[in-house]
Amino acid sequence: MKVKKLPVLLGMAGILIFAVCLVAYPALCSKGVRDALSLCGQVIIPSLFPFMVICSFMVKLSITGRASAVSGKIMGFLFKLPSQALSVVLLGSCAGFPAGASMTAQLFKENRLTANQAVRLMTFCVNCGPVFAIGTVGSALLGSKKAGIIIFASLLISSLLIGFAARFFDDGKTAEGSFAVKRPEYFKAMVSSVSDASQSMLSVCAWIIFFGCICSMFSLLPSVSLPLKCLTEVSAGCVEGVKEGFPLPLLAAVIGWSGISVHCQIMPFLCAVGMPLPLFFSIRLLNGGLAAAVCALLLRLFPCDIPAILNTLSPVSLTCSAPPVAAGIIIMFVIFILDLDIAQKV
Repeated sequence: MKVKKLPVLLGMAGILIFAVCLVAYPALCSKGVRDALSLCGQVIIPSLFPFMVICSFMVKLSITGRASAVSGKIMGFLFKLPSQALSVVLLGSCAGFPAGASMTAQLFKENRLTANQAVRLMTFCVNCGPVFAIGTVGSALLGSKKAGIIIFASLLISSLLIGFAARFFDDGKTAEGSFAVKRPEYFKAMVSSVSDASQSMLSVCAWIIFFGCICSMFSLLPSVSLPLKCLTEVSAGCVEGVKEGFPLPLLAAVIGWSGISVHCQIMPFLCAVGMPLPLFFSIRLLNGGLAAAVCALLLRLFPCDIPAILNTLSPVSLTCSAPPVAAGIIIMFVIFILDLDIAQKV
């Protein structure tokens, strides 16, 4: 009984410490929230929200089910997955962390993927997008676009290798969902897609803001601040890692792990497909280690010189105007509320 109560006690202790810090260091916590809002308003929402709408729209119109026979053979041979999984892999690789997981959960909900297929797909569709790896880490932080490309290639190869290994755990079952659509209802699908993406985006931003506040408190523990940030929040971990002179393989490992903040963002999708959390965390650790190894190998093949003076400032300007950020979040809340109201009337 004592062992079972330990996580609860640790959780309560963590909440108590967090509450004390909120009262004792309000300015520090406020700065963390402002920085996180800036990140959401300038990077996360503009780059991720359109992709999440597209993901939902593709699923609702069964576009992923109309993939060609060639894509079906490729996915079947490499990953033992149906053809519609190709769109999940492509969008998950291009749009960033939550997009692939969100699309997987929707396909599973529509009975277009079996539980085994959804879990296996979830092991390698949670990827860092090129916008963050190449644009933010490579160009903005390291001052080298080539370094960002090498990191992104390492993460992509690592994910695909894990997906290939997961094919050997296929249970042989197939989904019973139908992909036949008599007449696509484009307007209805678009409205519903925007609403679904708004709800997912609100959850993503909420977790980023929450962990932004937590990461701001790590400055009170300078001796362990760096590993805590790398463990908790991927963007903060990369910024601090570059300041400390992390080599590229270690940065790839940090992004491959992706941070507890990202894990919490996709937690609802993991629960939707029934993926065990210990398995998910183990896969993320494996992904980080494998990405580091692949990155080291790529650096041998394509040597990359990093500028002596690195840009160690945050990749996102922290002086953005608050009204645009607030307006964007308010609009998503309005869409969410209107959708709930319509659903209740129906």
